[in-house]
Amino acid sequence: MSWDIFVFKLPPGVTEFADIPDDFDPPPIGKREEIIAAIQELYPEADFSDPSCGHLISDAARMEISMGNELECTSFAFHVRGGDSVAEVVAAILYRLNLSAIDPQSDTGIFDVDSARETFRRWQGYRDQVLGNGGPSSELDDESEGDDFHHASDQRRGWLARLFGRLFRYRY
Repeated sequence: MSWDIFVFKLPPGVTEFADIPDDFDPPPIGKREEIIAAIQELYPEADFSDPSCGHLISDAARMEISMGNELECTSFAFHVRGGDSVAEVVAAILYRLNLSAIDPQSDTGIFDVDSARETFRRWQGYRDQVLGNGGPSSELDDESEGDDFHHASDQRRGWLARLFGRLFRYRY
């Protein structure tokens, strides 16, 4: 179970997912090896021994970075599991690469470091509720923020299906 963030070069001025034009086809964001090198400049502990899927495991962030098999990337994804400063880590990578990201769980659908901290906290509560991990978030019930988090993901399914439908028609 992960909090997933999808990285693209979005059109200028996009501040929420609904602003993405229906005919938007994401341009290439760079060569996979150059993206990996930029990530490792920031986080040398990032392990890309398999270039299609890296791992960043530290106190700040625990995540997979799915790069895919293509040498020229149009997107990649963070599959976040935890970390003390994971929103800041994602933001630093996005800033370094001059890219944007879709955060299906945020209110706008677009990653923003300030709202991402709260989104990640809600995701942790939802995860703990689903997994029955105990702790403060295990007290969540059907009327709680955890359920709101799940509902937010249901609302964004159409958005993601629309965008990924356009993206993946070129890959397969």
